[in-house]
Amino acid sequence: MKPTTLRLLLVAINPTDVTLPRAALEHDRLAHYHVTIAESLEEGLTTITRESFDAILLNLDRPDYQGALATIVDEEGALRAVRAGAPD
Repeated sequence: MKPTTLRLLLVAINPTDVTLPRAALEHDRLAHYHVTIAESLEEGLTTITRESFDAILLNLDRPDYQGALATIVDEEGALRAVRAGAPD
């Protein structure tokens, strides 16, 4: 069976935000990952307007991310994320 390729956006401010998830993904034998890195929340929001992703990884505990979902243009997507347990 051929592994699935998933497109991920990783919004990272420091190198640890990139290193740990990348290491974990390298060991996944069920899927391959195409990872795009945004170095700020603003860059991440710009990137999702130009490209589509299967998942977005970011640390919502950062002070500069407070209210991040409120800035998402896709209100339906934001509602689904909150219903799934994402902090608002």
